[in-house]
Amino acid sequence: MNIDLSACTWEFVEITNRGLCANGKVLHRRAEGYATARQLWDERPIPCSLMDGLDLARQAHGLAPFMFLNGPTFASVLSGVMGRQIRTSAAKLKVLTSLAVHYVAGNITTEEKTALVTLLDNVATPLQIGDAVQTLKGSVSGKVVEILPDGCVKYQTACGIIIKTTPDALVKR
Repeated sequence: MNIDLSACTWEFVEITNRGLCANGKVLHRRAEGYATARQLWDERPIPCSLMDGLDLARQAHGLAPFMFLNGPTFASVLSGVMGRQIRTSAAKLKVLTSLAVHYVAGNITTEEKTALVTLLDNVATPLQIGDAVQTLKGSVSGKVVEILPDGCVKYQTACGIIIKTTPDALVKR
């Protein structure tokens, strides 16, 4: 899944940090990593995969270009792009954005990164008959047995129960 970062110039990143600093009542200041982070950001590929965009934001965050609120700055920029460009249910977008924000900040476990990659794959490719699926929280799992004309999906659990739902309620396993 590709995203377009063309509107996310370095000036936009800096304005985002300035706004977050004002809201947090801290001074917006450049830090030692500013020039390196700006160069990295200015050389970003447009468009790029969502994972590459998240990696870019994580690297820029790690360079600490601002004195305060680096994590929230890059998380805000990427979550804004995701909200405008990813077409999925509000529930999936919320989970995806939450995982992405934690990834950018470096606060993500291996299990959560696996969930992020799985969710990205799920959003990018539609469900097909035979796909192993589970609910967003993982409480029910099964295999897709039918794709209905209205876009709904029927999946069968291990105990044989067939459940009809929207594809946005499921992720691939």
